[in-house]
Amino acid sequence: MKEQTIAQEFTSVDKSIPIPAKIQNDIENYSGIWHSIKEDDAAKLFAKVTKLFNKAGLKFSLCFGSLLGCVREGGLIKGDEDVDIFVWDEQKLWNSLEFFHDNGLKTMRIDKGVIYSFYLDDCCYIDVYILAELTGWPKLFWGSWCYGICKAETPKEFFKGFKRVNFLGSECDIPINAEDFLELWYWKSWRTPIRGRRLMPYKVRSAYVVHKFLDEITLKNTYHRLKRLIKWAIGRENYDKLKHLIKREKARKTQ
Repeated sequence: MKEQTIAQEFTSVDKSIPIPAKIQNDIENYSGIWHSIKEDDAAKLFAKVTKLFNKAGLKFSLCFGSLLGCVREGGLIKGDEDVDIFVWDEQKLWNSLEFFHDNGLKTMRIDKGVIYSFYLDDCCYIDVYILAELTGWPKLFWGSWCYGICKAETPKEFFKGFKRVNFLGSECDIPINAEDFLELWYWKSWRTPIRGRRLMPYKVRSAYVVHKFLDEITLKNTYHRLKRLIKWAIGRENYDKLKHLIKREKARKTQ
């Protein structure tokens, strides 16, 4: 495996720029079914992506489930639904959308600054995450030592070097310290396959704790606002009756 350092040129796309008409049409016409991806279909898709991204001069690396599958399984994880990669140069990715379209790789979703997804023949798709400098308040806390990928704070040291590997029959890059990535994203038990879905933090522990705390506060505030809105809409007396009925129904179900 040849090791190399990839120059990281971060670019972003102005969120006010409209999506080109033919790309918007691809997104609206996507009719694929969300299911486990077949390895032959994934290999065909990944070969197409590798070819087109290389022609467009887009550097990319495996990440998330595909990196886990590459390192642990030597291929796809059983039951995986897609292929996962990340890029640095969002502007070049954006500029290549119509080139991809004209060569059979169609866009199924765009969330600027976060993720772009592409599909081939409605049978499989690939998620392309944007690696970027942190912005806003997270930058104040973790910007000096973390980048953001899929809105998850990830140490910059993980992106210092890459090596070439064969994945699904195509040559691509993975981080030299792939095991560090996998331990961050899937905990120390990443070497052991786990059945079913499992919610992972994906980010450095301090960021995970802060984000979880803020999410809980937001959820709690939303809950209280909703209660006040319902109380105002149906009146205090009817609201109290509704609470009584709900409590009675819960008690009946627990008997």
